Amino acid sequence: MATFMTGTTSGGQAKGSGATVSDTVTSAWLNARNNGGFVLLSYELNSKTNVVVIAEGEGGIEGLSAAAQSLPLNSTVLWGGVATDSNTFKHVTFIGEDIGGLARGRASLHKNAVLNTIEGCVGEIDLAAILSTAEFPPPADEPETTKSSAALTLAHAPSPSFAPTLAPTPAPNPMPMTTTPASATAKEQALSDAAFLTTFGMSKEAFAKLPKWKQQAAKKKAGLF
Repeated sequence: MATFMTGTTSGGQAKGSGATVSDTVTSAWLNARNNGGFVLLSYELNSKTNVVVIAEGEGGIEGLSAAAQSLPLNSTVLWGGVATDSNTFKHVTFIGEDIGGLARGRASLHKNAVLNTIEGCVGEIDLAAILSTAEFPPPADEPETTKSSAALTLAHAPSPSFAPTLAPTPAPNPMPMTTTPASATAKEQALSDAAFLTTFGMSKEAFAKLPKWKQQAAKKKAGLF
């Protein structure tokens, strides 16, 4: 759980940039490092130069994110340090969207002086990037999956008043069955020469020389078509 503070800079260290950093920053950061936690700094109320500890706690980046969401972020300048899952420490920076140009320039001028008091950090993370990927759990009485399913159902369900009436689709007419006639070499050519001569009154060679229509007529007459 984060601890929020309204500290002062009595006994603080004046930096060359014009910022005065509270002496409590060093001890707060040492405690955060030992407990895998975080510390957040900002300007003292109604001051443009005095920097104090405004929140500290455990939980690393998750604890930092939760604490930051309790602050008026749009109008806040933040610096800090946090322990990561890889057992390293990172500096933290953040400037709210409503901070004007002069205040942004002053915060940038004070940045290095303030972060130098948070020792042992390697690299820096942007708090805005952390908050943009933070996951917020759905309400306990309505799981997120239920919401999504309901939304999809409503989005795709047709309105009863405008549901189209579809005429029944007639069944396609069956294709007529066709019988492919036996080829000229199927039935009649299977006959022996003697049977062929008896059936058609001619040899196979003579039958083959007939026009097609005569062959068909002879086959029909013989019952072979």
